[in-house]
Amino acid sequence: MIDPRAAAAASVHLAVGLRAWRRFRAALADPRAAQAEALRRIVRGGGDSAFARAHGVPPGAGVEVVLRVVPPRTYDELRPWIERAAAGEPRVLSAAPVLRFQPSSGSAAASKLVPWTAPLAAELRRAISPWLADMALRHPRLLGGPAYWSVSPAGPPPPATASGIPVGFEDDAEYLGPLARRLARWAMAVPSAVRHLPEVETWRRRTLLHLLRARELRLLSFWSPSFLPVLLSPLGALLPALAAEIAAGSPSLVLGGRCLPALPPDPRRAAEVLRAGTEPRRLWPRLALLSCWTDGPSAAEATRLGELLPGVPLEPKGLITTEAVVSIPFGGARPLAVDSHFLEIDTGSGAPRLVHQLREGDRGAVIVTTGGGLWRYRLQDQVEVTGFLGRTPTIRFLGKEDHVSDLVGEKLHAGHAAEVIARLRREFSLADGLAFLAPDGPHRPGGQPGYTLFLAAEAQPARLAERLEILLRENFHYAHAARLGQLAPARVYRVEGDGLGPFYAACTARGQRLGDVKPSPLRRDGGWAGALPGSYLGPECGR
Repeated sequence: MIDPRAAAAASVHLAVGLRAWRRFRAALADPRAAQAEALRRIVRGGGDSAFARAHGVPPGAGVEVVLRVVPPRTYDELRPWIERAAAGEPRVLSAAPVLRFQPSSGSAAASKLVPWTAPLAAELRRAISPWLADMALRHPRLLGGPAYWSVSPAGPPPPATASGIPVGFEDDAEYLGPLARRLARWAMAVPSAVRHLPEVETWRRRTLLHLLRARELRLLSFWSPSFLPVLLSPLGALLPALAAEIAAGSPSLVLGGRCLPALPPDPRRAAEVLRAGTEPRRLWPRLALLSCWTDGPSAAEATRLGELLPGVPLEPKGLITTEAVVSIPFGGARPLAVDSHFLEIDTGSGAPRLVHQLREGDRGAVIVTTGGGLWRYRLQDQVEVTGFLGRTPTIRFLGKEDHVSDLVGEKLHAGHAAEVIARLRREFSLADGLAFLAPDGPHRPGGQPGYTLFLAAEAQPARLAERLEILLRENFHYAHAARLGQLAPARVYRVEGDGLGPFYAACTARGQRLGDVKPSPLRRDGGWAGALPGSYLGPECGR
């Protein structure tokens, strides 16, 4: 069977996207030319800006000129320019007006504002359109029914800037063009207005209601692979009530000027849901694809997600950030989005390498120049070149370059934290589950801070905290700070149950969108003992 409305919308979207698909496929064969043209577009749109004038970027500047006169910058180095734009000054970073600012998201609460302009929106569509078309061409079963693109609860709307420029999108579909937005809404299993439900549990219940009604669901797309298990976790308790509501229908619901339309009775589907129970493969037997992060800190969760939905292909997402699209899934690989933004990779061996200069095995940090006014902006995402599609490099995400906790000079990196946790799991036969290090203190009456391993496990062996401290001291800077007494010894907090529900609730309370919460072995924010149920290990467990 197929869902006629969703199938029609998907088919039209594919037809529209084929032109972008052909253009991108051609660009893969000549990335040097595609990148030169991308930078020419950006310079034409940003040449008449205060930033370009201050750096001596002429209107017709090419690659060599831009690389010579504009140095790479982090967000903090660009912040004064962005603050000028947020204050209402026109033509600061780009000649195009700033339509809104998009807050960034990551492993901690959002703290950056990214300028959103019409040229930036066009660049994103140049990447998203061929990705979606390619997805449908490689998985034609997707055309037969609706898709779920994760709709996270919005939380309180962020305030506009002092000059009145809006912050954030009312609807995630605003990333798409007008026609694509309309088609996406027709083909969405869960309407985007659900994100305006005020409470997380209410949002989750309504999301599950729409998903359960979607007999022909074909695609589940979200960012973090841990998102779906958290979303489905209360299904066992809610299933009878949700099935009854499906059978009886649901009234319309008005949410801040947006309307969730009434849902008609569907007793046949209600009976199917009760027979299927909580087994995802039985609830959605025609599910054709999963799309989520699979690299870096998400790798283990992605493996578990595959076990939850056996037999359903899992497609890794490209590297898509608030600021730019770095790579997209295409042709079974993840090539760089060479005809959207201008891209460089800083491998640490001299000047950053341009796309056509990269070789398989190269590793480094991504630098982007975009139509939003970010000139040679250091994303601080580390990637590795895995091969080529055509002549364009394909990449995988390694981790965040800047994910370092540095209370007193210890420079504890997420990569080291991940290694420590993995070694503890092997040495003490600890089961998989929630585990992360976070600053947590003071640990001593003298007030020294320290780190705590928050670990979900039924039982934890003796000497675990002692071993944790030994492994952390393999970091030279950590060991030096500990020897000087700047850091108290690390300790362990046993989290009751799997800890995921309270963890995600705490993340959303700290300003993150639920769908954007990234599993990370190291967090730089504290207060987790007050957010997670459990207790510190006593002296008998190694402290």
